Amino acid sequence: MRESNKVWQPSESRIAEANITQFIEHINRQGFDLKNYADLHQWSLDHNEQFWQEVWLFCDVIGNAGETVKSQAESKWQQPVLNRDLCWFPDAHINYAENLLSFAYQKPHELAIWFENERDERQTYTWQQLCDEVSSVQQWLRDCGIKQGDVVAG
Repeated sequence: MRESNKVWQPSESRIAEANITQFIEHINRQGFDLKNYADLHQWSLDHNEQFWQEVWLFCDVIGNAGETVKSQAESKWQQPVLNRDLCWFPDAHINYAENLLSFAYQKPHELAIWFENERDERQTYTWQQLCDEVSSVQQWLRDCGIKQGDVVAG
């Protein structure tokens, strides 16, 4: 694409503050010399286990990653393909709600959810309200006898 055909170009400050730029810097602190997204992409292909370990660390995932980073999973197709049919962190144990709400305490009164439907009905939740609602549902599930490992679907 020629320069004149670009619809939008981020500012230098926006690029510098972008999470992907911060991630590249995180990788480079370990002795690599990635210059841009193309370098990161190639590095992720060449060092895929390390890439996913670093994503886990960089994103501050709360939980246990387990001992195994990747394993060959059962193929959904007739012929397994090495890099397509992988299972990442097969022994990991994480709580999705805990991870999604882990930064809520930093901005408890800021907007977390804005809902609006086709009838123009609106509902908003701050991070604190969202945490309170999640806590209420968690307690209700416990009161119903739901425990770790149970499958809940609605």
